[in-house]
Amino acid sequence: MQSRSGNYFHWKGSFYSQKRGAPMGSSLSPIIAEIFMEHLEEVAFPTGFQNFHLKAFKRYVDDVFTIVEEGKDRDLLEHLNSLFLGKILFIMEKETGGQLPFLDLLVMREENRMTTKVYRKPTHSGRYLNFLSNHPLNVKVGIITGMVDRAVNLCSREYFNEELEHIRRTLQQNNFPKRLADTYIDRRLNNPRGNLTASEQRDDPNDAMVLPYFPGIGEAIRKESRKLGFKVFFKNFTNLRSFLRSDKVKISPENKPGAIYSVNCSCGASYIGETGHTVAHRFQQHTAALKRYRNAEKRQRGVVPKRRGRPQTRDPAKIMEESINASAVVQHVVSCCNPLDQLTATRLHYEPNFSLRKIKEAMYIRHNNCINRDEGVGVSDIWLTVVNATQCCKDHSVDQSPSTSRRNNPPDDVS
Repeated sequence: MQSRSGNYFHWKGSFYSQKRGAPMGSSLSPIIAEIFMEHLEEVAFPTGFQNFHLKAFKRYVDDVFTIVEEGKDRDLLEHLNSLFLGKILFIMEKETGGQLPFLDLLVMREENRMTTKVYRKPTHSGRYLNFLSNHPLNVKVGIITGMVDRAVNLCSREYFNEELEHIRRTLQQNNFPKRLADTYIDRRLNNPRGNLTASEQRDDPNDAMVLPYFPGIGEAIRKESRKLGFKVFFKNFTNLRSFLRSDKVKISPENKPGAIYSVNCSCGASYIGETGHTVAHRFQQHTAALKRYRNAEKRQRGVVPKRRGRPQTRDPAKIMEESINASAVVQHVVSCCNPLDQLTATRLHYEPNFSLRKIKEAMYIRHNNCINRDEGVGVSDIWLTVVNATQCCKDHSVDQSPSTSRRNNPPDDVS
């Protein structure tokens, strides 16, 4: 499958390629796993489950719950493991004392029926987000509603009240006020999941804003935003854990994708751009466009450039025009007549977010003498005044001489 052929990961300073299986964390992995497991079922049980003494066969992705005749469980396990040797291995967990955990359920066999309740691992600490932590109230309420939903969906009737009491005790241990906890537990029970109001069902991503959270201020902003017809979502600040943890792989600045960069010519000219790739990758695209221009220029003069593969048959003038349109750097170097090795690239600012990157690129363009063919996206004059006063978008890697100003270039399309 072509979608699985580019799975790479970084570990302890080295890069590895995953040859089998789907990558962890990929949104495509659960879909691939589901397709494979459906295929496995078709191969394993071509005529149904009756030949394998199965009373029940329930599956969620790769977790399977079965009821099988006593003494036949080992035969079923060996049969499943014989289908795709070296690719998938099933393990089996049997019931203990009439109980068997499956996903978030604890399934209990009682005489001629089965009952269920919420399953918690022996290592479960009961710790959730503390109510005194610096988070919006709706996040804390979400913990309550999530726990209540699990009780409603997973507990048999005789264990439901027991689970509600456990929820109340757990919330109090995490400093949730008793009155608030009881209020939102009752509210969720009276308005179960799925019975959303018309206002809750409207979720237009174009009418949303993401802001850092400040207690008190955030709630006031959200209240006013409802009057104006858009939603406000909050994001976390960098916390103490992000500073102290050392297990996360640190990527060097030059290998981080997403940046504002400048391409500098030995004549003093500078081009400012943005890229979602690394600066080295984007700089290679500029130089590749310049090489295409130079090769086409040689062909136009009757010189056949040395190259691998079939000879180029396209019109050289067309290739030269496309190269100039693709990069303002090419347009400058052609008029400057400097060789390729006189170009250098510098990373000015790291920014992974596309929208913010376009805005920051525009600010850098407006506050530096550069050869760009336009000024990027529109930016409010208020921000331009602040940036100009702080000089935070100055490119100090080049000489800011008037001769290299973008105002000396025609306002062509941006490259």
